[in-house]
Amino acid sequence: MKVGRIVVIAFVLMVACVLTRTLLIMLFPAMVINGYVLSAVLWTLAFGIFTIVYFPILTKPRLDGRPG
Repeated sequence: MKVGRIVVIAFVLMVACVLTRTLLIMLFPAMVINGYVLSAVLWTLAFGIFTIVYFPILTKPRLDGRPG
C-alpha cells in the first residue's frame, strides 16, 4: 500500500504528539499544560489530515458495485 506525502506528514504529527505528551512533560514538568495543549493540537492536525484524505475514499460507492 502506498500513501501520499500528506499522509506521511499525518503519521509524523502523530508521533510528535506522542513524544510531546510523554517526553516533554517528563523532561520539563513545569510545562505540563503547554505539553498537553501542544499534544492536542498535533493530534487534531493529524486526525484532520486523515479525515480529509480518507473521507472521500470511505464514502464513495465501491468500484465493483457490491454493497459494503
